[in-house]
This record gives sequence, structure tokens and C-alpha cells, in this order.
Amino acid sequence: MDEFVKKEDCCPWHIFTYGKVKSKIGNDALKEYQKQKDDKVYCYIGNDYKNGLCEIINNNYNEIINLIDYGDEIYLTSLDFSWTFVITHEQLFDPYFIKK
Repeated sequence: MDEFVKKEDCCPWHIFTYGKVKSKIGNDALKEYQKQKDDKVYCYIGNDYKNGLCEIINNNYNEIINLIDYGDEIYLTSLDFSWTFVITHEQLFDPYFIKK
């Protein structure tokens, strides 16, 4: 997996594009994310994975979309780590949703 995610020119969300994990993509991913009832989520914003911002925020899609101004990518994860929703800088490929 390191060859797809940890290489210098790769992003963590490449795990989805290379088919290394089964996930929902596009509108299916968005619909699945919107079914989640979590009030709070972990939110990681940015594309500098060593210096990005990670914090707990309200799980409100309309507010979260506005955060894209602060970084190229947004990773949302439930507080129990049971699901992850990713919006990338590559609009042709996202969003992605995966659930345990």
C-alpha cells in the first residue's frame, strides 16, 4: 500500500483511485455520507500531510464544503473511525466514501 499512498507524488486518497479499498464514488459516496448521523467528525484539511489541520468539527455538509477554501482536500472521519468521506482536489474522481 505504501507505493500508492506514501510516495512523494501521491496523496492518501490514492488508495481509492488505485482500487486498493472498495469504496463508494461520486454521487453514491455523497449519498452514503449524508446518511451518517454523527454530530461531530474528525476533519483533516489540506494536501500537506505533515502540516495539515485536523480537528473535531460539526458534521454539517454545507459548512464543510465551505472549508475547501482552506485546503485542496478534506478528509472526514467518524469519531469511532467507522467511516471516512474524502473530497479531493481532483473533481473528476471524487468524493469517496468508505465504511467498515
